[in-house]
Parts: sequence; structure tokens; C-alpha cells
Amino acid sequence: MRKPINLKNMIEVGYVKKTHGVQGELHIVVDEGLYETIDQLTYLFFEIDGLPVPFFIENFSTIGDGFAHVKFKNLDTKENANRYIGTKLLIGHQELEIDLSNVNPTLIIGFTIVDTKLGEIGKVVEVNDFGGNIVLSVNYSNQEVMIPFNEELIVSLNMETQTIEMDCPEGLFNLSDN
Repeated sequence: MRKPINLKNMIEVGYVKKTHGVQGELHIVVDEGLYETIDQLTYLFFEIDGLPVPFFIENFSTIGDGFAHVKFKNLDTKENANRYIGTKLLIGHQELEIDLSNVNPTLIIGFTIVDTKLGEIGKVVEVNDFGGNIVLSVNYSNQEVMIPFNEELIVSLNMETQTIEMDCPEGLFNLSDN
């Protein structure tokens, strides 16, 4: 017997906003930087009753910043498609192409930061954008530490284990010096 796919292995990439036309096409909202990834997939998961259910993509076309029209196989009428308005769209972590310049950094909230010298630092609790400089807020030793989210500092990013190994600047975690 097959096991159901665990939601922990999935990442939310958007949601169904409304139907489009009368042939069951859906107007979806997609997280910034994920168009190319989704366009390469043969299916997306819909979260239905807390479970990811695969829907196979027949046609995918972007229509502007953050929006796309998608035709899924077996969704052939507007009435049938209406059932999915508001449904979360998911992909497996392994499907996500890691290109930090194109991916919405808020996708990594909850990931664990691991420093190459100090080991586990803590979980990302917030992502801030200071004039184009992305900074991760992490709880470390009961204090908030802000870590620059810079490709040069990232050693590895593992979507499956939700960890980011980083070579953080020396002195960043010397909280007693403040």
C-alpha cells in the first residue's frame, strides 16, 4: 500500500485565485521567481483536506507579475474548476530549483541555519528587505540575530531537511560583546 505524500515535504508556491474561461482553466497566483520551475513541471499538487493531490498540467502561461493561467487535465468545465478557488498550490522540495536571485526568500522561513564553524544557530523566524539587502532574523541564544542572506555566504541549501549551511561572518554571533 502506498503512503500518502507528507505535507512536510512540500512547499507552497501559490494558490488558485479564480477560474478563467469555460473550459476549466484556472487563474493562479504564483510566488515570485517560480514561473520557470512550475513551467517545467508536469504536475502541481493541490492541498485538499490537508493532503497534497497531484493535478497534471496541460498548459501553463504567465500573464504578468505573480499570475498565470493553467489548464489541468481532467478539469474541463468552469463548474468543476470552481471547487478549487482558494486552494493552495504545492510542489515537492526536490522540484524547487535553487536560484537565490529568483526565489522569494520568505519561502525559507522556518529553515534551520547551520554555521560552518559553530554548528546549528537556530530557525529563520522572519525575512527582511532593507533596500534590496535581504536579511534573515534568527533566534540565537535567546536573542535575535540578523544574518545577511547572500549567495557568497551560503555553502548549501537543503530543501528536504530545511537547512541552510552558511559560512557566517566572524563575530556575528558574539552577543556578549554588545
